[in-house]
Order: sequence, then structure tokens, then C-alpha cells
Amino acid sequence: MRNHIFRFWQQQQADETGMILNTDVPHLASADRTEILNLLPFFTQKRILELGAGIGRFTTAFIKEASRVVAVDYQKTFLQKNCERNQNCNILMYLCAAAQNLEFKPNSFDMVFTNWLFMYLEDNEVSNLIHNIHKWLDNGGIFFIRESCKVTSTNKKPEPTNPTHYREPAFYFDLLQKYFCIKRSGYIDVYYRLYNNRYQLFWICEKV
Repeated sequence: MRNHIFRFWQQQQADETGMILNTDVPHLASADRTEILNLLPFFTQKRILELGAGIGRFTTAFIKEASRVVAVDYQKTFLQKNCERNQNCNILMYLCAAAQNLEFKPNSFDMVFTNWLFMYLEDNEVSNLIHNIHKWLDNGGIFFIRESCKVTSTNKKPEPTNPTHYREPAFYFDLLQKYFCIKRSGYIDVYYRLYNNRYQLFWICEKV
């Protein structure tokens, strides 16, 4: 993970608004979270790898139904908050690490979940990580990816300190289709309603 991105996230608060980098709209974090969870297929008794888990916005939902959850983030303060929210859970394991440095055995998970992760990686890192995710997933496993494409989430000009790669959607489509069957894709509706932004995109992919 490049140092300037590490410093950028060190400066963010370990709370809901810090995770979505938006303090303008009350309840946006909750609406965003609910919409994404409603997009996911059933994950009851599934083995889940959550990359970029942060403070546990999604971890809390996963541990209610999954058989095993591995929550990964490279910011220790975020994982500490995640741990506070999800205490005494014997199916949850934390790893403080950069996603691109992880190693797991093949077929270790039934679902890999990422939310706003790849836009902080270089192109070659994205390609390598998606290759690894394909390897880590069991046959029939699901890969969920959500990214900001083309523009900022609020459709405003990026701040000078913003380290995000706002890639063209085709970058992700082309790469994902090399490894997965894309079952569904689209935009996150709450950002379209609030900011006329159709480039908060998600993909639901299956390893076949």
C-alpha cells in the first residue's frame, strides 16, 4: 500500500462518516449499507472473506449468518473499532494487512466481499488481487465488488489529497470477465438519487 494512501486513511475518523468520506447527508451511510446488503445473495452458513472491512459496517451483518468471516483491513484503528462492535464472536477472525499481500489456500471461501477497495490500488495490483480472489473462492463462490468509477461519489471535483483512481467501468468489466461469470451489475441507487451519479457501480460475479 502506497504511503500517501496509508496517510490519507490515517486521517479519517473510525466511524460511519469516515468510512464513506461524506458528512453532508444524514443517514447516507445507513442507506448505502442497506442497499448493498440487499444486493447480496444469501450468505447463510457461508465462508466469507471481507477485504477492506474497516470499522465493521458489513462485518456485523455477515457474522449473523455466515459460518466463518475473515475481516481484513490495513488500518489498525479501524479493525479495533470493528472488534469493539463485534465482540465475543467465535466465527470472526481479524487480519491487519494490505489485501494485495494476503495468502490463502485455494477454495477457502464461498464469498469475497469488497467495497471501495480497488480504487486505491494500482492497475497491476487490481489484476493480481482479482486473480487471487478467483483462486481463493470455491467453485460456485460469489465475488461482490463495488467501486467509484469516472467521478467522485458526490459528482464533485476531487480534493487535491484524494488518492482515488476513478477508472472507467470498462476496466473492471474486462478484468472481471477474464475470471468470472458476471451475474449482475449496476449502480448504487442512493447516489443516483442524491447526486445524479450512475458511476457508483457494483458487480456480482460467480466462479464457474
